[in-house]
Amino acid sequence: MLHCCTNARHNPMFLGPASKSHVVTPAYSLSPSSVANRNPGRIHFMNAPHLATIMLTLSVPSSMEPTATTLRAIWVAAFFLQTFLTQFVYEKWMFSKTGNIGVAQPPFMLSTVGWFLLAVLGYNAGISSAWGINLPAYCLGAGLMLYLIVVIAIFNRLHMTPQVKGSPALTLLMAPPSVAVVAIDLFDNDPAEFNVVAEVALGWSLLLVVILIKLGPSIAKRPAVLGAYWAYIFPPAALATATLRNSTMVGGTGADVFAMFFVSLATIALIVVVCRMCLHGIQCVRGNEDWSDPLFSMRMMAEMDSGTHLTVDEEEATADNDKEGDRSVKAEV
Repeated sequence: MLHCCTNARHNPMFLGPASKSHVVTPAYSLSPSSVANRNPGRIHFMNAPHLATIMLTLSVPSSMEPTATTLRAIWVAAFFLQTFLTQFVYEKWMFSKTGNIGVAQPPFMLSTVGWFLLAVLGYNAGISSAWGINLPAYCLGAGLMLYLIVVIAIFNRLHMTPQVKGSPALTLLMAPPSVAVVAIDLFDNDPAEFNVVAEVALGWSLLLVVILIKLGPSIAKRPAVLGAYWAYIFPPAALATATLRNSTMVGGTGADVFAMFFVSLATIALIVVVCRMCLHGIQCVRGNEDWSDPLFSMRMMAEMDSGTHLTVDEEEATADNDKEGDRSVKAEV
């Protein structure tokens, strides 16, 4: 279900039926360190549960609005989770040989967008007035700086990874600035005018949309990993919310058209992704496809049960044998 409020009190994101929290990892891979060692980009998916919690909280209808105390309790829990998990991430950005900022990938954005969401939720919860310290604004500052660092690093190395062209993960680039649009305008505390800095951030988000459309979405391709297509849901929904906020504050015809367009785009993205996932699920049931994921495979589960572990060379050799076997079967058929 999609829900969005655009008044000064509520500024949630559109939500698809599942955020990144649907990603499945085996028990031995649940710690941030073990996930990062197996796949440097996957440590950022550890942020999924509290990101989903914040977005769901922001999407509660006004008729069911939680009390300020409840909002603050949720904010505190999410803040500590964000702070705890990102310490593993930021340390690796600085010192890891495989997960440093020099090898930044679009999933790195999942470790920055949480700060913007915390800023919005903290404003709605009245953290500054209740506690006498503007922690949500601090979160906004942290998010802005980290986003700038990561987005520059990603753009600097995209030419080295042409395989990500059209990847669903690239849409994550526009999620943080889209949420920032709402946060910046909220902190302006002027209900009669849309903040010019928020308009600047919105302009960057819109440019990213143009770039991503030019690169071409890859929804028709087989998903590279489990749940890859869900990256097409949250960023367009966040941008739709930003344009709705702009339309509400500005009230012009052009802003209204923009908002209607991106709300429609987010809705279409949700429908297309659900249909594509259902199609892939049917193909998996029929044995024509499979749910591949670098952190979750039957071979890994078998290793867990037997207590053995294949070396890298053995894993590569086994993978090659599997491919040869598949070719032989297809040739016989």
